[in-house]
Amino acid sequence: MLPASIMIIEDETIIAKDIENILLNHGYKISGIFSRAEDAIESLNASVPDLILMDVVLKGDMDGIEAADLINKKVHVPIIFITAYADDITISRIKKTDPYGYFLKPFEEKELQTWIETTLHKFETEKHNNQNGNLISPILEVLDTGIIVFDSGSCVVSMNNAAEKITQLTRTDVLGKKLKFIFDADTLGDNIEKLFSAVPLAEHAVKKLRISAGNKAGTELFCNIVYISRDAAGIIFNEEDNNKIAELKKKLDDSYKEVEKFAYFASHDLQEPLRMVASYVQLLKKRYNNKIDKEANEFIDFAVSGTHRMKGLIDDLLLYSRINAKHFNPEEIDCTKIVEEITEQVSVKWKKSNPVIKHEKLPVIYADTYQIYQLFHHLITNSIKFNVSTRPQVDISCKKKNGSWKFTIRDNGIGIEKQYHEKIFEAFQRLHNHKDFPGTGIGLAVCKKIVEMHGGEIGVESKPEKGTTFYFTLNDETKS
Repeated sequence: MLPASIMIIEDETIIAKDIENILLNHGYKISGIFSRAEDAIESLNASVPDLILMDVVLKGDMDGIEAADLINKKVHVPIIFITAYADDITISRIKKTDPYGYFLKPFEEKELQTWIETTLHKFETEKHNNQNGNLISPILEVLDTGIIVFDSGSCVVSMNNAAEKITQLTRTDVLGKKLKFIFDADTLGDNIEKLFSAVPLAEHAVKKLRISAGNKAGTELFCNIVYISRDAAGIIFNEEDNNKIAELKKKLDDSYKEVEKFAYFASHDLQEPLRMVASYVQLLKKRYNNKIDKEANEFIDFAVSGTHRMKGLIDDLLLYSRINAKHFNPEEIDCTKIVEEITEQVSVKWKKSNPVIKHEKLPVIYADTYQIYQLFHHLITNSIKFNVSTRPQVDISCKKKNGSWKFTIRDNGIGIEKQYHEKIFEAFQRLHNHKDFPGTGIGLAVCKKIVEMHGGEIGVESKPEKGTTFYFTLNDETKS
């Protein structure tokens, strides 16, 4: 059996020479010694060693961790880190490269030999499993279901034609590569690691994967990850399901286009005749004011009021229709600043009632600015509008709960009977006549849709004449 070839990537010449002497004394072959990662990676084009010993701090523009990441993408070779650094950040970065070993300088000669021998044995075992995977390839090819088989190290060992067709990736794209370089790491989560543990399989089924390789990056596919043996598992794609999903996505895109057409129609063509009717009716009243009786004047007022209400209804309907995924543009926003801006506007509009709006420091969240503004605006203005006290009061607070922010907006208004606590979130549901409390009855439906677009929930606690408390949750996340 030929001696294993080992590459040394170390910036300290003395340490590199010491490692070389140890390896030669134990019968290993040195494939190369490099102090720069760039030179080591370039040498892989000529020959690939059986194992790489890697330092973290190197000469050149990249460190050993960055080099290991590039090497993993280029070739499949085991890497052992030898470093003097043991801080949490370094260890966390090293773990992301899935190394075969990691130990600190200074090291014992026997310790180094043990790491090398166990790593070479483990790597050979994985190669053997990969070869066994090739035996089942002919069986996989006759199946219409797309299947990608990977080993316990999450490296792809087999892929059938159906999987190529569904993912639009080739075997060259995936064989020998780790799943995290093929699919978005966020969608994989820790399912792969848990799959080979004793935890029940049902907890690890993956509903959706997002491709991050090749020219199809970003494409989403539905699948399941299934356990095959203690050394292998598989990703199963159902072409029929993914075709249905693609068809539904097309229908959804078409529906968005229809909404866009309606939005244009509602904001231009439909409102123009309303403005014309209101203008001519008002002109009629002005010109013939002394020639018509009191009842006729009331009829004209009703007509003008009706056109204004219709315009408000169209505006709110347009707002409701535009709250969808296509218009969802999340970014980091400061909820405190949004509430302060709304408070300033509300104070001017309701100057006569002089409302008191109090709020604590609110969090910075990752959300759609326009939608979150509408959410707070509707809830705050409702607290003031549905209020008959001498001075309306609104208190806004927030606290962390189960990984989300729970916002609370409490007022001293007229309250809501319990039987209407769910009904009020439906579009065009009004509990009061327009004369007492003007509005279209769509505001809370807009709030509900916005909260659900952000993956949260909204609810209300209230009693008549005891005030109302609206609460809603938003995810506790910022853009990483």
